[in-house]
Amino acid sequence: MIPFKIRIDEKPWILTFLIAIVFIGYSQKPKTYYVNSEGKRTPKAFAKFNREIIKMDDKFLVKDFYLNGTLQMEGSYKDKSLKQKTGTFTYYYLNGKPSSILNYKNGKKYGIAKWYTISGKLYKSLNYLMGDLEVDEELYNSELSIVSEQQKSETITDLETDRPLNYKGGQKAIAAYFKTLDYPFEAYRDDLYGQIHTVVEIDETGTVGDVDIIIHGSPKIDSTIISNIQKMSAWIPAIKNGRTVSSRFAFAIRLTLGTDRASVSDAIIAKGFFKSGVSDYKNGKYDKATFKFNKATLLKPMEAKYQYYLGHGYYKTGNKQFACEYWNIAHRLDNQILKKEVKRLCGIK
Repeated sequence: MIPFKIRIDEKPWILTFLIAIVFIGYSQKPKTYYVNSEGKRTPKAFAKFNREIIKMDDKFLVKDFYLNGTLQMEGSYKDKSLKQKTGTFTYYYLNGKPSSILNYKNGKKYGIAKWYTISGKLYKSLNYLMGDLEVDEELYNSELSIVSEQQKSETITDLETDRPLNYKGGQKAIAAYFKTLDYPFEAYRDDLYGQIHTVVEIDETGTVGDVDIIIHGSPKIDSTIISNIQKMSAWIPAIKNGRTVSSRFAFAIRLTLGTDRASVSDAIIAKGFFKSGVSDYKNGKYDKATFKFNKATLLKPMEAKYQYYLGHGYYKTGNKQFACEYWNIAHRLDNQILKKEVKRLCGIK
C-alpha cells in the first residue's frame, strides 16, 4: 500500500512541473536595442534609453532603461510594432520613483491616470473613458504639451496650477498658425537648423510676454518668429487658487528648408535650454531658469551638470525637497559634482 500512495502523491507534482515548462515555453529571450526620445530604434551614440522586449503569450512586455541601467518605463503592447498599448504603463524618474501611472484599453487611455512629483507626491489625477477625459477638456486639456508622454516636464508652474496653460485648439492650432506665416528667404540657407526652439511666457490675461529663442536661426529669422509669436492671441492662461496666473510654454517651429536640416539632436536642444537657463540664473530669474533646466534634464537625463543646476534652481525658488532629489541624482551620475555643504544639507553620503 505504501508504494501505491507514493505514486499517487507524485502525480500532481509532475503535472505542475510539466505545466511550468509549458508556460515558460510561451516566453522568449529578451530582445534589446537602443531607442531615442520618440521610442525609435537608434545607434547608442544617439540613444536616450535601452529598450528590452519580451514576447509573453499574446503580449509584448516592454521595459525602457536609462543609460545607467535605472528603469524608466514598463508596460505591455498587443502588437509587435508596439503601437497598441494595453494594461498599466508606469514611468519612473532617475531616482527610481514613479513619475506617472497610466492605464490603457484597446490602445487608448482608460480609467484613472496619476502623476507624481520627483519626491513621490501625487499632484494630478485624471479619469479617462476610452481616451476621452471625463472632465471638460477645454478646462483641463492634459494632451496640450508638445513633448511626448514620457518627456512631460515637472515645473513649479505645472505643479502649483489648478489648470495648466492652454491654447485654444491645442497643438494642432499652434501648428496651423505657423504654417500660414512667411519667413525670410535666408531660412533656406544650408547652414541653419530646420527648427527654432522657443520659450514663451504668457501672463495672467493670456497675453504673450517674454519670448526666448533657445535654438536660433539668423537674427532676421529670430525677429520674425518673435514678432509672430507676440501676435498669438488665443492663449488660455493657467489658473491657480481660482485666479489666472502667468506661466511658460516651450515649443519648436519647423522651417521648410531646401535641404534636410530639420532634425536637431536632443543634445543640441538640451545645451540650448541649459545655456539660456544659466543666463537667467545669473540674472536672478530663478523660476525661469528652473523651467529651462528642467527641459534640459528631460532631453539629456544622464547629464549630471543639468541635474545639478536644476537642483540649484529649485533651491533658489524655495523648494528644498525637490532640490535635494535632483542633487542626489546628480551625485549618482557624478560623485564629484556636489560640494560638501550641499551633501550636508541633503544628507547625501
